[in-house]
Amino acid sequence: MVTMARTDDNRDLPIANDGQLTTPLGIGSGYINPKQAVDPRFIYDVDVSDYITFPCSLNYTVEQMKLYVATPYPYSGNVGSSGDLTYPLFSVVYKPDNNFRKLIRTITYVRKMLSKVYRVTIDIPKTEKVTIKVEPRTLTFKRFGEKQKYKVKFEIIFIAENITNLDEEMVFRSIYWVSDKQVIRSPIAIM
Repeated sequence: MVTMARTDDNRDLPIANDGQLTTPLGIGSGYINPKQAVDPRFIYDVDVSDYITFPCSLNYTVEQMKLYVATPYPYSGNVGSSGDLTYPLFSVVYKPDNNFRKLIRTITYVRKMLSKVYRVTIDIPKTEKVTIKVEPRTLTFKRFGEKQKYKVKFEIIFIAENITNLDEEMVFRSIYWVSDKQVIRSPIAIM
């Protein structure tokens, strides 16, 4: 449903809160589009291990992990980034010593129609704060259940110090997979 959400309202105006335009943090993924959501074309693969390693990436302790799994999971402690969760949206958090991130997503084609081509379009940042590259630029699905991976590379050009207004420092963009009849959106939040 996230990939089919709209970022405008039912009047085709930007989403507002109490009459005021809202920030991307307030919009989230947007308004769900039920007609599109029942026919998603492809889905993002996620399994139990993703949901277990996600809290581990947040440095949960063995005791905290026991709340999620019956036995201690071997990945308690830092095992990567929360951005590694195979999910349709991207959350990229930079630290002063690392200005490059690469995230990989696996998707499965869930249409019975044969051969569908999707080409990527990236919502280019207005600022020079980040570059975003997607590989491959085209995904071609030939059968139901086919899996493919794509990589998104993020490189931050600027890291803010002493942030006073997080909204102003964050970068919000989207990756769009476009076919002849559909647009599938993956939101991006970079901080």
